[in-house]
Parts: sequence; structure tokens; C-alpha cells
Amino acid sequence: MGRLADIPAFAFDNATVTRADGAAVLHDISWSVRAGETWAVVGPTASGKTTLLDATRGKLRLAAGTFAPPTGTVRM
Repeated sequence: MGRLADIPAFAFDNATVTRADGAAVLHDISWSVRAGETWAVVGPTASGKTTLLDATRGKLRLAAGTFAPPTGTVRM
């Protein structure tokens, strides 16, 4: 069994995130956060910061790729 720091808290793999109206707003996201890591999401207005965080909370759907939340993997 790996150390806790080796286990992703969540991960995106080639994910495309869509808004409620079906428009794809983030494309080919690959990003993982491991237990114990601290991250900051920064960027200009309307660059996708809130959209990315909403996707981690399940508020937005994936049109492609995978998202692995702490409870399991969601494949599209």
C-alpha cells in the first residue's frame, strides 16, 4: 500500500468540461492533486478558475476524459 501522499485526492485525465448549455469550456485538462498538497488556482477574469473548481465538485459535466474523485473514477 502506498503512502497517503502518493494517493490522488482527485485527478483529471484528458478531461473536457462543459457548461449546462453544453458548451465545452475547458479542453484536455490533465491535473491531479495528492493528499497533503496545497494548490492555488490563479488567472485573469474569465479564464476558467471557477469552472475548474466547479468540475471538481461535480457541478459541471465532462464531455470527454476522466475525473477521479476521492470515491472513484467517472469516465466519459
